[in-house]
Amino acid sequence: MLEDNEYIQPLGRRVLIKVKAEKTVTESGLEVPEDVADARTYGSIRGTVVCIGSNAFPDEQGQVKLGDEVIFIHYAGQLISLEREDRIIQVNDQDVTAIIKKREKKQ
Repeated sequence: MLEDNEYIQPLGRRVLIKVKAEKTVTESGLEVPEDVADARTYGSIRGTVVCIGSNAFPDEQGQVKLGDEVIFIHYAGQLISLEREDRIIQVNDQDVTAIIKKREKKQ
């Protein structure tokens, strides 16, 4: 879909998130292969911010940055097919509900 010298820049309050691949197991214990399980259907709600629109997160004043691991609303966004292995979802900034942070180690 994209040439080597092209990239996607989300407009307005949109954010591109690379969905974290998670093993999907049904209630009966069957593992669903990743190529069969659509991330949005089975609820992968964790991912890494890869691009931020120019008007995104006006109330958070820079709290969400490129590379942040975030949680977003279960059925939010639009899956973008880039003919690569990455699953990229475009969501509105209001659909990003939390940033996952590392705890400081106590000494």
